[in-house]
Amino acid sequence: GGKTLELHQFGPSHGEGMTVFYLPDEKIIFDGDLVTPKTVGFGILGDFVPSEWERTLSEVEKLDFEIAMYSHKKPFGPAYEVTEQREYLKDLREEISRMIKDGVPPITIPSTIELPKYQDWGAYDQWLEMNAWRALFEFWIGW
Repeated sequence: GGKTLELHQFGPSHGEGMTVFYLPDEKIIFDGDLVTPKTVGFGILGDFVPSEWERTLSEVEKLDFEIAMYSHKKPFGPAYEVTEQREYLKDLREEISRMIKDGVPPITIPSTIELPKYQDWGAYDQWLEMNAWRALFEFWIGW
């Protein structure tokens, strides 16, 4: 049909084979589960690796696109929603790192962490603690 479709696999992030579909002429990406606009990560983040997810989104941001298509919440949105999701992961990981450096016992971090910038995001009250557990595991025990 005369269309170019690029498949980008940036390494582990959500599982080992997460692939971003890119239509360069249309400036559209499909990022599957990598972005759920204005929603914290799903539960305990299952097979996500938060640091790699953040890195993958940084790579996605380098693509020349204007519209991102999603699997959840809404069908599509502007490119800046990819950046917002990456910033959430960055802020989550940075706050955990700060709390560790400040001597907060790691076991207490998930139940005490607060990210006011995201308090209006979907599932913040339900999933932030679980997101923090998963991100903490990377710092604490290496996975």
